[in-house]
Parts: sequence; C-alpha cells; structure tokens
Amino acid sequence: MCTGKVAKCIGLMLYPLGLTAILANLLLFLPSGVVLGKHEVTDFLWYLHGFIGAGLLMFFPSSVTLAAGEHGLCANRFGMFCSIIFSSVGILGAVYCVVISALALIGGPLCDTGDGTYSYPFRDDLLQDNYLFDSSLWDICKHPENVIIWNIVFFSILLCIGAVEAILCSIQVINGIIGFLCGTGTGTGTGMGN
Repeated sequence: MCTGKVAKCIGLMLYPLGLTAILANLLLFLPSGVVLGKHEVTDFLWYLHGFIGAGLLMFFPSSVTLAAGEHGLCANRFGMFCSIIFSSVGILGAVYCVVISALALIGGPLCDTGDGTYSYPFRDDLLQDNYLFDSSLWDICKHPENVIIWNIVFFSILLCIGAVEAILCSIQVINGIIGFLCGTGTGTGTGMGN
C-alpha cells in the first residue's frame, strides 16, 4: 500500500471541498441574492463555520498532506508526521462545521414573520414538529423571500462537506501513522528507508 499516493489523493480532495465550504458560507449571508443587515442574518452564520472550520482550516491539512505525498527529502516521514497533526486540526474544523450546521438547521432561520420584526419562529419547536419535516410551516417567513429553503440547502451542503472532510482527515491520520511508521512507499525501494 502506498501511503504517499493516498496522502496526495486526500490532499487534492480537500482543496475543492474547502473552497466550496467558503462559498456556501458566503452565500448564506445573501439569501436569494439580497444583502441583509447584521440584525437580519441568522446568528449561526457569525460563527463562520464554513469559512473558517471547513474552509480556511482545511487548507493546512490539504497542503501538508499533499507535500507528504510527494517524493522528497527524507521520503516524507516527517511530512507524514506533520500530516497527522494537521489532519487532526482538520478533523476539529470539520466537526465544528458539522455541529454548527446541524444546530442551524434544527433552529431555523431568522426572518420577518410579517410584523416588521425579525425573529426565530422555529427555535422552540420540538424536533418531531420541526419545520424541516413540515414544509407547510415555511409560509410563516415573509422576508427575506425563500430564506428557509436557502438556509436548508446551504447549511445542508456545509454539513455534508464537513462530514466528508472529517472522514478524509481521519483516513489521513491513519494513513499518516502508517506512513510515519512504515515509510511512504513512494516506489523508492522497500518503503522502510523512505
């Protein structure tokens, strides 16, 4: 098994996932293309879980993992060790994104229910009576238009991206341990001296 190739593959997959997470987080600030004020944006967006957790934080393990997968000096045992550390940080960022996205989905969006004030009409609902399972409740939000579906789509995307990133980083932690202990197997001999 070539741990270097696995590391390179994982590193290449993390980049587009991180960029997509940043884009999804930014789009959540613009429901239906409308720019909202600070008091009109769902509070979970200010945690920047897609921008920081699944986005910027993912570029570190991606870069280190890519470097660990390359042929290089010391055959990357040190690179594999570093990839373990940075992938662990990546797991934390991805889990952070998953948790905040799940909480945002359960709690629902901030919206104007027709009286001119913004509130969270679904925050006190029980999970079995949640708006996610009953689309007839979606008419309660008058402004911004389509904010519920906008939030469901993009928080779901961020939740999925975070879950995939957590899995990939976990695989790289295991791969990094094997690569550190046994060598990267990059095709330069037996892999033990790599």
